[in-house]
Amino acid sequence: AYAAIDYEGIEVLNDVFGGVTVQVLEDLTFVNPALQEGKIVTLDGQQAHSYVWSRNIEELDSNNMRKTRQKQYMMAFVQKTVEATKVDVNVPLKLYQAASNYMVTNVSIAKVTYLVSKVLNIGIADVWTVSVPGEVVKGEIYAKFIPNEEKLYELILDIFYTKVNNS
Repeated sequence: AYAAIDYEGIEVLNDVFGGVTVQVLEDLTFVNPALQEGKIVTLDGQQAHSYVWSRNIEELDSNNMRKTRQKQYMMAFVQKTVEATKVDVNVPLKLYQAASNYMVTNVSIAKVTYLVSKVLNIGIADVWTVSVPGEVVKGEIYAKFIPNEEKLYELILDIFYTKVNNS
């Protein structure tokens, strides 16, 4: 199954709940004065978009901090979704409908409802993410990511394959 949501959809989804609360992980006042490092903020739609999308292009490794913020936001959003669904079982439908103009997916609303019911029963401790191993280097204009091909190969084997004992 797949689902891809355009960054613009974050604003709409965020505002279904009246905002998602995070502790700002780094200074982003250059995009929004409210996004001061360490401050606890209930993000409105535009702030949520800025929080997960923006990065300081002056810093070589700024994309890694952006990925950290994206994971933090996603966990806060999922937790808020779970809490809201416990009060109103129609929340997944509302989110699906709100996202529909910004989303490409082969997941039906019935499947989403089923998956949310599973999350409500077993909970969600963490969003699992994997990063390709490698290093960020300064290019002529932009930062460049150079993957470590050997470690990437090992990562692919670890994630997608099960070692079989041939004895």
